[in-house]
Amino acid sequence: MQSMPREDQISVSPGTYNENTLLAIGEIEIKNSYYNHYGIWTRYQKKAAADMPKREPGSMGPAIVIGSGSTLDQALPRLKDWEGAIFCSSSHLSTLIYHGCEPDYLLLLDPRCALAEMPIDRPYNKIKTKLILHPGVPTEFVYSYPNFQYYYRPMYPYHPLYWTMLPTGYDFIGAYMWLFACHNAMVMAAARMMGYDPIIMMGMDGAQIKTRGRPRYRFTKWSYEANKKTKKKKWVKTQPSVIPVQQRIMSDSGAISDAVQLYYKKSVMQVYWLDEPNLLNASIPGGIWTEFPEISVDDVFARQKTGYKDLYQPLQERQDVAERYMIHRRSFIVPIEPEEGEAGVRFVEAPGGKPWRVELEGFIRRELDPFNIKLTGGKEAVFARWEKLIGEIGILWEDPEKIHYAIENMPFYQKRRLTNAERQGPKK
Repeated sequence: MQSMPREDQISVSPGTYNENTLLAIGEIEIKNSYYNHYGIWTRYQKKAAADMPKREPGSMGPAIVIGSGSTLDQALPRLKDWEGAIFCSSSHLSTLIYHGCEPDYLLLLDPRCALAEMPIDRPYNKIKTKLILHPGVPTEFVYSYPNFQYYYRPMYPYHPLYWTMLPTGYDFIGAYMWLFACHNAMVMAAARMMGYDPIIMMGMDGAQIKTRGRPRYRFTKWSYEANKKTKKKKWVKTQPSVIPVQQRIMSDSGAISDAVQLYYKKSVMQVYWLDEPNLLNASIPGGIWTEFPEISVDDVFARQKTGYKDLYQPLQERQDVAERYMIHRRSFIVPIEPEEGEAGVRFVEAPGGKPWRVELEGFIRRELDPFNIKLTGGKEAVFARWEKLIGEIGILWEDPEKIHYAIENMPFYQKRRLTNAERQGPKK
């Protein structure tokens, strides 16, 4: 039997992932953005929508962000007693409502989701949940969801929809967020931008965990659905799934995960480094997150009045934790000298097959030197820091034979691969 690959043997190219994601959803998002324009503009005129607000971090108090892991089950009955904000996705709403909890915000990212994913036992205008969404979501959310909506424009510099078309057609939307590939990272960035801190992770296992005597990958979902024969509606339970054997990867924490979740973890680490939130991990025990301070579900609720500041990581430690993990996953943070008063940063992949120094020196030579862009603190200091972090990690991944490329197991990759002709573009 073939042994399970380890996390440090997996390379997932963000370029390939983003490329195939756009193949799967790009046309849908363009179409939705076209049909949604009138509805969004009308909502703004009627004060039924506004830009996603940007507030001082911590000014709004703590927030819980909901994931889809199996540890969410133990927290669900308690969430109705939470006094702070709750952020979720469309796949969580019906289950939260079943357990007596009305989340404050529901963030939409995928243009293929649907209102049908949120079957509840009451009209939507009877709950307090506001939407956080972008112009590319399905039209039914814009035109049919009655509650207040916050909008943002997704930003991604390598596709004209995000860099040119949306800023032109939706110039009345002033808020924007960079795309971070997954709901977990995006909802953390949104909560931080809206002034919530600390951010408490619940159900963000990223792994298959043994709960109630058997392995589970996702939470127990509840939906209010009609019986196919009698047409009478009632709450229906969906049992959690497991990770298919061929997709299983042994994570650094010892939990069984897959390439998608490990790729998402790197996206969360990028948010952790860029936005500097105080993250607390209540998705325990057994998940892929060992880098953040842990807190039990019981303590989350017991400390609502006294707070959580004694659990926070110092800022420099937060940045070191994030950068160390990203280097472990072959992603380097390249600091760039300030332009027009603001410092810049690039995330650069060194996927293996070449020494990491060769990969990064090639990036600097191709992408920075021709435009006279300098590294903050100088090239020698930046490379010395990378040497130090790599030494702490103890992995150089120079041998391509030891790396499994797991992108084939990712759902968007199975949609369609680009042909060589498409990659090269039209002949001149």
